[in-house]
Amino acid sequence: MISISGFLSEIPATVYVGFFTAITTLTGVFLTNKANNQRLKIQYDFETRIKQQDIMREKLEELYFLSSRFIKNISVTYTSWGYFIGGVTNMSDVVKTADEIAKNSIVEQEKIEMLIKFYFPELEDNYKIFEESKKKVNSIWLDFTSKTSEYRKNKSNKDIVDYFSKYHAKFILQSNTFLKTIANKANKYQIYE
Repeated sequence: MISISGFLSEIPATVYVGFFTAITTLTGVFLTNKANNQRLKIQYDFETRIKQQDIMREKLEELYFLSSRFIKNISVTYTSWGYFIGGVTNMSDVVKTADEIAKNSIVEQEKIEMLIKFYFPELEDNYKIFEESKKKVNSIWLDFTSKTSEYRKNKSNKDIVDYFSKYHAKFILQSNTFLKTIANKANKYQIYE
């Protein structure tokens, strides 16, 4: 019977070389594939992160644009209300201005709230402060235009205009703060090449 060492000695050297070459080649292919998979994972993760940043930046730009336009429209409405309270214009002009602006404002506000809810919940507190200042100005206007207005009792138009202007100015301040917060957040998503 032939022993294992005898059997191995009868195998030509070229077979050994071929065997070791095959093992070395397979090991090289395995290591190359492993390195390529690691590189592709790193590249995929990087591209995914960049894509997510692009999406967030685009959504912040959209939020800023909608908020800015919404705030501008509300400010125009509030200014016309202030003119009416001060006796500079009449109610039909105020209604005309408000009707033109209201058509788009409701949709814009819904989009703003949707963007904040879906993408930027961390901005909800800033938005609530902005909304509260808007509601205060609206409540002053509604009270002023009601027939039993507390604001009109024993007050001059100047007092009423000053009171309204004070809260209109607070609204503008809160609006600017809200827009600045969005802009600061968007700056974090800038891509530097």
